[in-house]
Amino acid sequence: MREIDVDLASFGALREALARELQYSVGPWVSHLIDQYGVDVGLGTRNPSQNVRAFRDRYGDCLDDTLDRLHSYLRESSLLVDAAGAILARYRTVDELAGASVQDITGMLSLARPIDGPEADLG
Repeated sequence: MREIDVDLASFGALREALARELQYSVGPWVSHLIDQYGVDVGLGTRNPSQNVRAFRDRYGDCLDDTLDRLHSYLRESSLLVDAAGAILARYRTVDELAGASVQDITGMLSLARPIDGPEADLG
């Protein structure tokens, strides 16, 4: 068994900083971007050109892919915050954490559940 050496206060501060960043900065911006760009691309809709239509379709696909990636980033970051919270809750003292195995920590990471849906509340 490998020993885990962690400063719990610093780990807790890191978890809190990431949670705040998700709640107050990244989350609202991603929600804003989804609201702004998650609608039909109105670019050149009255132009009969097949090239403009192809560009509009590709542009819309790129926007959708980008928004999906941003949403995934939020979901995965939320999982990280949840896992860090679980680790802190289970190992409140250095002695308890010293008794943890890598397998224990990996198990907690696998139990964290993602937030579902683009409207997920990060608060």
